[in-house]
Amino acid sequence: MKPARWPTRPLAIGAGLLAAATFQGGTAQAGETLTFGNLSVTPGLEIGLGLFHVNNAFHGLVGGSNDWAEGFIRPSLDAEYPLASGSLYGRVSAIGAMARGDDDAAFSGSKDQEDLALDEAYVGLALDLPGGWTFDTKIGAFTIKPDDGFLWGDADIEGGSDTTLLLAPRTAFREAAQATVSNDTWNITGFYGKADDQFGHREVVGGDVGYTAEWGKLGINASHLIEDPLFGYKGMDTIAVRANDIAVPGVQNLTVSGNLAKQFGSDNGIKYDTSAYSGEARYTFANVPWTPIVSYRYSHFSGDPDGLADGKQEMFDPLFYDFTDLDKWALGHVGASYFYFNAAMNVHQLSVQAFANENTRVFFQALRFDAVDPSGFYAGPATASHLGDEINLAVDWWGRENVYLLGGVGALFPGKAAEQILGTDKTTFQVFAMANFKF
Repeated sequence: MKPARWPTRPLAIGAGLLAAATFQGGTAQAGETLTFGNLSVTPGLEIGLGLFHVNNAFHGLVGGSNDWAEGFIRPSLDAEYPLASGSLYGRVSAIGAMARGDDDAAFSGSKDQEDLALDEAYVGLALDLPGGWTFDTKIGAFTIKPDDGFLWGDADIEGGSDTTLLLAPRTAFREAAQATVSNDTWNITGFYGKADDQFGHREVVGGDVGYTAEWGKLGINASHLIEDPLFGYKGMDTIAVRANDIAVPGVQNLTVSGNLAKQFGSDNGIKYDTSAYSGEARYTFANVPWTPIVSYRYSHFSGDPDGLADGKQEMFDPLFYDFTDLDKWALGHVGASYFYFNAAMNVHQLSVQAFANENTRVFFQALRFDAVDPSGFYAGPATASHLGDEINLAVDWWGRENVYLLGGVGALFPGKAAEQILGTDKTTFQVFAMANFKF
């Protein structure tokens, strides 16, 4: 692997931002809360580093191997002012990021890029209400994630000028507003968000209702795309229902989860008619060493074999799905990073994770990708439906809530459809190591 050439400019800028947080009595240290009367201010610092090697990117279509490094530093300030029955609060953070080495394996143009930008910046109000209810509202730039990540969680497309394709620290909407009323059982949220330029300033409004019980969680989510100049789904409505970690009666340690989404509406002569669903079963071997957890999930995302010639858009739009967790909705660490997004596919996913101790997890994942209609797949036409198979093996470790280490290998084997679309049958391999530190 080529040696990483760590730059100094983004790191120095980020450190300078944190050092600029100087108050009466001196400079705040990361993690140390300072008080000024009733006002409390807590500076924070997050550092992320990653090394990546990919061989045969895009199954060898565009080169041999890519070796690169990513890094970011995120200084932040959190403030809170107590009220008689609640508090005013706020947060501001920035990200200084870099990439060194080859261009990333998605060839996004991040080679030797550096970037400094505002991350989150918002103010909020939290109030205690009668009957055990609370009210919380905030406005500014922040992440919106009312569901389990199936549609919400990441409003920033990384890579390119953002530099950090796989560390992916940015998830916030550039403009956002949210209000939530909740208690121990119910969570009712309304929200508005406008993404950054890499998402085409996609603009959305919506609401979510969640219900939590001892036996699991249920929820329903509705949204409307106000503007969508980049992807062309302006005016589309989405309704999605979910069930998470539902305990199966009579079978201890077995849970099931599922999602169902329908997209509809019309704009400028195009009618939207898409759908997606998933079902998952997860079993924990509680009395076995390392407490292994085995899960299987099947996911379907509709495609559009006819394109827009029939006046319909039938390819599912995953909106702002959570890309940040290997076990959630980034389907395959190799496939989701470079090849596929959650549309026009059927995906089988088998996952096994085991815990060597309370801080160490071993994670195995196997996936099969099939095109819903290969003749109209978004990457190109094919007669076969099998896109590929992926396996991943990773180990992660976390300590004291502020250190997280992750390393692993993955391989994506092309199926007949991928061979027909790309004209190559080479396997894409990936090796990665990441570290995250919070202070």
